[in-house]
Amino acid sequence: MASMQDKLIISAALTGSTPTTAQNPALPVTEEAIAEAAIACWNAGAAIVHLHVRDEDERMVCDPVRFARVKSLIES
Repeated sequence: MASMQDKLIISAALTGSTPTTAQNPALPVTEEAIAEAAIACWNAGAAIVHLHVRDEDERMVCDPVRFARVKSLIES
């Protein structure tokens, strides 16, 4: 029987909720960069990605159009 020590799920938090590229130049903020980072994390073994989308000023937004674009880019 498998124990909890035999199981592993990697969740990658790609964007954080408040950082900007001024704080972290490697932060993906565009839909394209977020999708690219998500795919890279999946290729590295992540099973889940947690992300936030940003507006043009790098502010976190709850924009269904932006989320749909990221989803579409990941799936393509």
